[in-house]
Amino acid sequence: VCPAEAPPPQAVRHFEAAVVILHHSTTISEGYQPVIHCGVVRQSASMEAIHGTESLRTGQRAQVKFKFMYYSEYLLPGATFLFREGRAKGIGKVTKLLTDVDLEADDIAATP
Repeated sequence: VCPAEAPPPQAVRHFEAAVVILHHSTTISEGYQPVIHCGVVRQSASMEAIHGTESLRTGQRAQVKFKFMYYSEYLLPGATFLFREGRAKGIGKVTKLLTDVDLEADDIAATP
């Protein structure tokens, strides 16, 4: 049973998260495609944007925009997740779910 004040689960393809890189042998930049593990969700996602820096190394933190590679998933803001690719590992917390309306507004704002 869900409390009345809880937001309804929402299937999204894009989301933003605060992440920490636990281990990576080189640098991580936009286009990196780890596997996201969040509860029952297990799917590859692409790092579309890293806010505030061009790349990340072990121990660094950043706000990152992810896009699931294949289909939308049900996430909740505040959910914690692990991401990995080979021996590289990181953890994160979902900060914002991005709907199609949010993405269209971003595209309009970015147009000169």
